Amino acid sequence: MIVDGLGAVGIRVARELAGTPGLGPVILRSAHEQRHQLAVEALGDRVRPWRKSDEQLGGTVILAREAEAHPDLVRRHVEAGRNVVSCADDPEVVRELIELDDLARASGSVLVVGAACSPGLSCLLARHAANSLDSLISINIAMVGAGGPSCIQRRQDAAHNLAPVWRDGAWDTPQPGTKLAWFPDPVGAVDVGHGSLVEPLLLRRGFPEAKLLTASTAVGGLGASRLLDRVRPWRRATAEPVGAIRVEVVGEIDGEEAMVVYAVVDRLAVAAAALAAVVALDVDRLPAGVFAVGEQRDPLPWLVELARRGIKAATFEPSI
Repeated sequence: MIVDGLGAVGIRVARELAGTPGLGPVILRSAHEQRHQLAVEALGDRVRPWRKSDEQLGGTVILAREAEAHPDLVRRHVEAGRNVVSCADDPEVVRELIELDDLARASGSVLVVGAACSPGLSCLLARHAANSLDSLISINIAMVGAGGPSCIQRRQDAAHNLAPVWRDGAWDTPQPGTKLAWFPDPVGAVDVGHGSLVEPLLLRRGFPEAKLLTASTAVGGLGASRLLDRVRPWRRATAEPVGAIRVEVVGEIDGEEAMVVYAVVDRLAVAAAALAAVVALDVDRLPAGVFAVGEQRDPLPWLVELARRGIKAATFEPSI
């Protein structure tokens, strides 16, 4: 198993994999030598740096570098016959990765896109909720918070730009504006608005019958420091931002409209790393080509493994 990129998510992916029984030393790639050293100091002989001779290795790569680096690196890994689990969360980058389906199939490789928290865990929860309904009408995802520094910048950019949403059989540019979204305590009510998010693009692959697919992110500067201030009374203070995702799925049961809402509150880099690791450990079971997390027809085994690793989702009903 190879982890390519040792930022906030990548180092945690390495930790998740290094703690998995029966898995050999995790190979680490990074442009930052200091991060290699820190990882080895923290994880010991359960990890080792990438060597030039490893170019001949197959296996699976978890790609956790900055999003713009993913297309070229994915091509390189796939052409070498490796499976790739990408944590990229930029819509244009993910769209480019989806176009590598033919390359992945020709190489017999699996390319999993959007394997983080948002997107990733959000899409897996959407699948779990949809499976409880007889038919599907809409999926609406809201999120607040970010992982490491690069993720914080990406989320700030996402809040100031718009990506298309799926509405009544066509892609549609949403109108700017905000609404109040309720997350579990200690996050509570947060203003969210449509942003440059990946979920509608990926959910469209897994839920072609849905009439509405949207994603929103926090606006108004609700960043790491404010979240930490709200969380400290509830849990030990931490230097890492705490965030939340909310997945609202509407459909029908026995001919009546029904809604299922799942939510997660956690450190988003930790949740993203756990999801990427769980997917990577099961990637050999997936078909060759591009695969989005929401296309996993039976999400329960992945959700159970995530819960075992400390990432737990719950049905959410706001008390208002």
